[in-house]
Amino acid sequence: SLLSFFLFFVTCKKDDAGPVTFLISVDAQDGGTVSTSGGEYEEGSTLTIEAVPDEGFDFAGWTGGASGDTNPLTITVGTNANITATFVRSKYNLTVTVDGQGTVAQELISTAKTPTEYESFSNVRLTATPSSNWIFYKWSGASSLTTPQIEIEMDSSKDITASFQEIFL
Repeated sequence: SLLSFFLFFVTCKKDDAGPVTFLISVDAQDGGTVSTSGGEYEEGSTLTIEAVPDEGFDFAGWTGGASGDTNPLTITVGTNANITATFVRSKYNLTVTVDGQGTVAQELISTAKTPTEYESFSNVRLTATPSSNWIFYKWSGASSLTTPQIEIEMDSSKDITASFQEIFL
């Protein structure tokens, strides 16, 4: 019958709706940027996203619609996704050496993870105290100041030496 033929033709007709697309949004937490903010992508296409940390930060990983710490990240689009790049403050080591007899106290002016590992851009106050019959002479390495108390900014890992001289009476 004509009605059966028409129903068969309508149900078997190819859908011309076009390619399937998905919305991918990409964002970065404080401490960095991403190479793309995302957009609409066809199913099966690939998208590469690079996380770029700001100075003093390290890339920590992906959250949301992606995981791991591969950077740049390449995904095959198959679903809507919200992807976020996460960053953490860089950690820098401060190595203090004493030349002569005395001690060096380290005072955190900003929070640190351990007594010698500081977050980026933390300020550290160093105070050199000579032993009996010794005097503080100078700093060398990360500073060349001659005052016994100094502040240094941790914008990288640093080595510093406090030099003391013996007093001969």
